[in-house]
Amino acid sequence: MSNRIRRFFGTDIWLVEIDKLPRLKGFLYKQLQLATYVWQEFWRDNSLLRASGLTYTTLLTLVPLLALMFALLKGLGVQRALEPFILERLTGGSHPVTEYIMEYVSRIHVGSLGTLGITFLFVTMILVLTNIEMAFNQIWEVDRGRPWLRKCSDYLGLVVILPVAMFVAVSLTTFVKSHLVTQQLLSIDFLGRLYVYVLKLAPFFVMWLAFSFVYLFMPNTRVNPISASAGGIIGGTLWQFSQWAYIHYQFGFQTYGAIYGALSQLPVLLIWVFVSWVILLLGAEIAFAHQNLAKFR
Repeated sequence: MSNRIRRFFGTDIWLVEIDKLPRLKGFLYKQLQLATYVWQEFWRDNSLLRASGLTYTTLLTLVPLLALMFALLKGLGVQRALEPFILERLTGGSHPVTEYIMEYVSRIHVGSLGTLGITFLFVTMILVLTNIEMAFNQIWEVDRGRPWLRKCSDYLGLVVILPVAMFVAVSLTTFVKSHLVTQQLLSIDFLGRLYVYVLKLAPFFVMWLAFSFVYLFMPNTRVNPISASAGGIIGGTLWQFSQWAYIHYQFGFQTYGAIYGALSQLPVLLIWVFVSWVILLLGAEIAFAHQNLAKFR
């Protein structure tokens, strides 16, 4: 039985001529091929090992990167609105961890660091994002990364544009939730029900936008926006559900308090960052498979 299943997903599934099948059956076979391809590529690319390395890099460089990002956002006048939002997502909604990071970041005054300090922050950003780009390039089978001049301009743009895009999405969500809009929409039966669904999907929409933007931007190759959106929607949805589970089932991590004491939040944060990277890389595999599945058949 196991050999038949292995043979079906290994060879037989790729021999099916989808174009000759009925529409629904062909669609289901195509999705099954896509899922199989994603599964195979996820393990072939050693994505769990990549996620472990990116987790380590993230924890080492999180504070200086956030200091640089918030300094740039402060110049745009959106730091106060975005800082809690970004930190909450980085820490999975863990308020103690969020408060610790905000406290450390607030102690770093970029303007008083001098040329050497600012250069250090900028180089740190370039090295971290280069490491992330390498992971995406491996998934997209790209041999060469961006030239260094392009890295400087593109990465700086990423650090600014992505948070601002999320800020716009959050602002629109806040507007939709405003009291006046709520009263007007709820008074209309159909629009009232639609409004409730929109509110429930608003956090998902923000993460879909963020994930899709990363998949579209990070690989050093041309990515189909539809494929990036496919990976972004699935990855963002998985991430939202993971955050919900992380927040609601943190009681399972209470034993860390007895073992680690004051450092009990560190392993919890470590697990959350690792899970986030696994989901982000899985979404990248989905985007790649969606764009290149026809070539694999």
